[in-house]
Amino acid sequence: AWLSINVKNPKFADEKVRRAIQYALDVSQIMEGSYSGLAAPATGVVPPALVGHRDQILYPADAAKAQALLEEAGVSGLTVELAAQNDKTSQLTCQIIQALLGAVGITVDIKNYDDGVYWTLGDKSSGETWKTLELVLMNFAGGVDPSENLTWFRPSQIGVYNWSQFDSPEFEALYQQGMAETDQDKRAGIYRKMQDLMEKSGGFVFITHETFAAVVRKGLKPSIMADGYLDMTRFAKS
Repeated sequence: AWLSINVKNPKFADEKVRRAIQYALDVSQIMEGSYSGLAAPATGVVPPALVGHRDQILYPADAAKAQALLEEAGVSGLTVELAAQNDKTSQLTCQIIQALLGAVGITVDIKNYDDGVYWTLGDKSSGETWKTLELVLMNFAGGVDPSENLTWFRPSQIGVYNWSQFDSPEFEALYQQGMAETDQDKRAGIYRKMQDLMEKSGGFVFITHETFAAVVRKGLKPSIMADGYLDMTRFAKS
């Protein structure tokens, strides 16, 4: 799960504004308020178990820095829209983001959508809203290789799943390099650098890798895929 900031939107044209949003968001508060302390803050889109996981983010929460950057940018009275799905966890997270940004002088207008409408927002085949998106609370099910998590942020994904419109030729070059590299330590360095580029762009605030829980009846042997999905067709009696 992460907060997507549309870097091509005029409201966020100044990198200082995007960086201010990153500094303003104390993700630990989201962990407590939205996840009851059962999840941990993410440092990128590559989770701890995979090659290329980062130990820490580049811009940890600092409200004073956020306010200073907004002042340097000459921005005051900024109002932004935050789009999200209408499930309980997303709405709690939006309210916390609203409060944290409000504390540094940014007003957040939360827009709730059901799944059917939500997934068309950043899709260029569904209209023009992908160009005007501001902030979006996003999440997706990851894969078992870092490349599966990073592929969605390549330039070719703008107007598809790259709703931040993060457009980095260096990112694409590193992606191709990582796909061809067989040395795991070198791959790890490549994928960490790719996540650094994402964060430096100001287009992302990484939130968490959501906890997945499965409860099964005694005597039932479930089939849980590597990405957390349940394969009902492979359930069996034990």
